[in-house]
Amino acid sequence: MSNENRRIFIILGVFFLGFLGGVFVYFLSTRTIPTPESSFKVVKHSCIYSFNGKTKNPNWVVQRLNQKQDKIVASSIPLNEDQEIPSEMRPILEDYKNTSFLPGQISLFNKSLEENFLTKCCPMKPKVFETWKKIHLNVLERFKKSRQEDCLLFSGPLFMDTKENTFKYKTIGQNQVAVPTHFFMIIFNSIKTNDYSAWIFPNDETIMNDHSLDFFSVKKETIEKEGGFAFPKHLGIYSYPSSPPKM
Repeated sequence: MSNENRRIFIILGVFFLGFLGGVFVYFLSTRTIPTPESSFKVVKHSCIYSFNGKTKNPNWVVQRLNQKQDKIVASSIPLNEDQEIPSEMRPILEDYKNTSFLPGQISLFNKSLEENFLTKCCPMKPKVFETWKKIHLNVLERFKKSRQEDCLLFSGPLFMDTKENTFKYKTIGQNQVAVPTHFFMIIFNSIKTNDYSAWIFPNDETIMNDHSLDFFSVKKETIEKEGGFAFPKHLGIYSYPSSPPKM
């Protein structure tokens, strides 16, 4: 190799190494920049849930169902505040005082009342909560009759337009806990496939009681659009709850 070619080779090598170093430094610096959080994913014994610090509602709750599941565990008064959520973002029971709402648990297949956290609740009228419990039992009955494999059940609140081009929702209490306009539920009928059944229910006791479960059936994409999140595309690669579905 001539001296001229050697010099060119060295220059190109230095340039290439400098380029790689710059990319590495840029990647490292952007990966370590602290960012604010408004949603928090919390892993519990019987479920995983995402909590929204703005609405003071869960974004979604996911639980694994199997053939041994035979009941719901619910209380009209949650027992605990979840210490994993910053205190300034948590709702408190006083928020529900002197209102017509109670803190209704979004997920009812808990292992015990110890996991009835207020951060897993949404404001519901008492009759809506009673209907919500019946819906859980209805879904559980359908699942046990038709499936032998475990499945995943996602549920949560939705804040949908009530009038054309108008987006409003009610809040209660000093912490301004948002009152959902609707609730969703979607059950992936097998963890090995993406076969599912999905529903959206209005936060209205009259409408919920006047129609069958099938009346509220929707496409999964409708829930994703209204909720602003996407469900996992490949459920089968996860071993819930030790390796939970990533949202």
